[in-house]
Amino acid sequence: MALGAAEVFAPVAYCAECGAALNSSEVGVCRLCLDRLPVTSFEAWPQNPVKTRMDGRILLVSAFSCYYFHKGETLRRLIHQFKYSGNRNVATDLGREMGRRASAAGFTDNYDALIPVPLHWRREWRRGYNQSLVIARGIAEVTGLQVMTDVLLRRRAAPTQTHLNAEQRHLNVRNVFSLGRGAQRAKGMRLLLVDDVFTTGATSEACLEKLLEIEGVKLGLATLGYASS
Repeated sequence: MALGAAEVFAPVAYCAECGAALNSSEVGVCRLCLDRLPVTSFEAWPQNPVKTRMDGRILLVSAFSCYYFHKGETLRRLIHQFKYSGNRNVATDLGREMGRRASAAGFTDNYDALIPVPLHWRREWRRGYNQSLVIARGIAEVTGLQVMTDVLLRRRAAPTQTHLNAEQRHLNVRNVFSLGRGAQRAKGMRLLLVDDVFTTGATSEACLEKLLEIEGVKLGLATLGYASS
C-alpha cells in the first residue's frame, strides 16, 4: 500500500540512549531504556531515604526520588542530554514516567499542584527551558495536577552546585529564592516541589523553606534522581 505524503516526510525521532526509533507515544527515550533505569520504589515507601534525610530540616507530607543516580550510568547520560545538550524531550518522557509511578502508588493523591524549582532567567534563556518545569509538565500529563510557575521565583543567579561540597551547596543557595504573585493563590494548598536530582538536599531545602512562608501550605518533594553518595 502506498504511503501518504505525511507518512513519507514525517520526521523519525530516536531514543537519546540507544538510538532506536521511537513510537508515537515516546518523544525522547524508548520504553526499553526506561525499563532499564534503576528504580528506587521510594514512592511506595513512606520513610524512604529522601524523606528521612529531609526530616528535621523541613516537615514534609511525603518525598521520593524515582531513580538512583550514579556516575557513568544511563540516568546520568540522559540528564546530561536535557541539561547540556538541549534535548528537552528526554525530560518530558522521564517526567511522564515519574508521574506514572507516583500515581500508581497513590503518592500524587496527596497534592494539588506541582512547583518546579526555578532557574534564573539568564540560565533558562541560555538553555532554552527550565528542565524542572519540563519534568513537572511530564508529571502533570499523567496525573492531571496543575503546574504553578508563578509561586516560587529565583531572584538571583548562583554558581552551579555540581562541584561543591554539602556546606558550600547550602551557602550557595541561601537567599536565592523568593515568592511570586502566585503565592496568594497557593494559600492552603498541598504543593509538590519538583527537581531533577537530590544530592545533599540543599536546593530543595532552600525552596521549601521559602514555600513555608505561604499561609497554610503542606509540602512534598519529588525528584527524578537520587544520588546516594
